Amino acid sequence: MEPDDRTTEPPPDDLPIDGTPRRRSLNRVVACSCAVLLALLWGAVAAYLHTERTRTLDHARVNATNLTQAVGQHVTAVMGTIDRLLLQLKRSYEKDPLGFGLDANLRETLAIEGMVIQTAIVDVNGYVVASTMPVAKPVFVGDRAHIRAHIAADTGAMFIGQPVVGRVSGQWSVNVSRRLNRPDGSYGGAAVVAFDPEYLQNFFRSLDLGQQGSVIVVGQDLIVRAASNHEVGPKIGRSLATSRNISALTRAPVGMYEVESTLDGVDRIVSYRTLADYPLVVLTGLARDEVLADFYQTRVWLVAAAIFHSVLFVGVAALLIQRIGAERRIGKHLAQANRRFTQIIDALPLAFVTLAPDRRVTSWNPIAERMFGYTEPEVLGQPYPLVPPGGQTEFNRIFREAAQGTLTQGAETQRRRKDGTLTDVHVFGGVVRDAAHVVREGFIVNPAVG
Repeated sequence: MEPDDRTTEPPPDDLPIDGTPRRRSLNRVVACSCAVLLALLWGAVAAYLHTERTRTLDHARVNATNLTQAVGQHVTAVMGTIDRLLLQLKRSYEKDPLGFGLDANLRETLAIEGMVIQTAIVDVNGYVVASTMPVAKPVFVGDRAHIRAHIAADTGAMFIGQPVVGRVSGQWSVNVSRRLNRPDGSYGGAAVVAFDPEYLQNFFRSLDLGQQGSVIVVGQDLIVRAASNHEVGPKIGRSLATSRNISALTRAPVGMYEVESTLDGVDRIVSYRTLADYPLVVLTGLARDEVLADFYQTRVWLVAAAIFHSVLFVGVAALLIQRIGAERRIGKHLAQANRRFTQIIDALPLAFVTLAPDRRVTSWNPIAERMFGYTEPEVLGQPYPLVPPGGQTEFNRIFREAAQGTLTQGAETQRRRKDGTLTDVHVFGGVVRDAAHVVREGFIVNPAVG
């Protein structure tokens, strides 16, 4: 037989037979998918952390507001108790100044003993004339603010002074006073209760404020009357007038702000409330770092988990890209081998045909075209066309023996050309199996007889 004059050109390098464009496309898909996953992951982390931080701070603000309201109610109750005592003293003194004695009012004083350091009567000249504490010699207190506040006019209100060290008691106290009038209504002195700020501070310590939370009670002059978490002396009596955002107290009776304290440098969420019945303002502050402590811990673990998964995503993407590269190289070698195999089959001086397990033609070399008259496009994907009438049983046997590997010497038989004529051939066959030993393809070599 004459050799086939057809040539098989190797495919250009830019065709996908060697996998190069496909590999580049897959690399882009893997890289883009990894980038999208990372963006979604970190976007979700950022959104969750933002939501959780906002929720935590909102909860803290509600908690601070509730604490401020509770403290305000307690301070109002304490001031009310002291005011009732002062009114009792005022009525008793004004009814009978000469016969007045604190012993007769000692029961009322003892009833609030935990709140009060001293109860006293100051005369029109500013001297202590009666006291629940022993006084060895006359003590002048006429220069104190809680006395001078009543001299000019009778406001009818209780005065809450700034914290001072008592001249009789020698202790820090907040002097609360009411004016005493003579029968003609002129100034006749003052009834004074020296309130112990430690009483309120013990109550503040019972509240769940955290290690750096604070409660402060100030007057409308912004001087601290009582405070939590600090020693009494160094802190009470100080002014908050220079504190940032403290001007909010003058704009609304109830509110909230966030500020770094000028007293201890702690950043706090501060809720404040002006008492309706007394010239006092309650401020409750929760330290931002303590409020967000659990959030910070959650953030650390969540970011660590996100970093782990990010590394995992990048690692998987890198492995996929590496594998795509390896498959590309393998594909290139297979494509080269396939081209070489095709060239060899096409150059064979024998009719070479391959069949799928269902007996459909998968390849048809040029010699088969010449020997049997069918062109390759006519038979590809079609049932094997060469079996003559009555030869199907024999064909099935030959195919089966080829699949079993027993057709080693070939078989003499006849095949039918496209024009219907028969030709004598020797048939040799075999099969191609996959890694699982499943038959994927069979081949038949048909050299002519003679």
